[in-house]
Amino acid sequence: MTAAAPKTIIRTEQGISKKDDVRAPHRWGEVAGTFHGRPAGGRIEDDPSNPGYPHNAWLTRHGFGFLNVSYPGLTPLTLEPGKPLVLKYRVTLFSGESKK
Repeated sequence: MTAAAPKTIIRTEQGISKKDDVRAPHRWGEVAGTFHGRPAGGRIEDDPSNPGYPHNAWLTRHGFGFLNVSYPGLTPLTLEPGKPLVLKYRVTLFSGESKK
């Protein structure tokens, strides 16, 4: 017997996302659902110090609950020697219901 796929939702600062997205700008994204019979999820927050904030892109896929920061998206980025690229994100995993 195969286990049923988890039922997930994807939420951003704009509310519950109804469709898959590529390059949608968000300040944060969260996937939540029921896994092995228990509510749980994870949240990723884009730091305001990141280049491009708050217009950085996200990739979301419903069904299996895929949430991914997509920096710099589809725009090529040239890294320069001696000039570091620093990206900061806060990742929070939770059991139970989301704090929203």
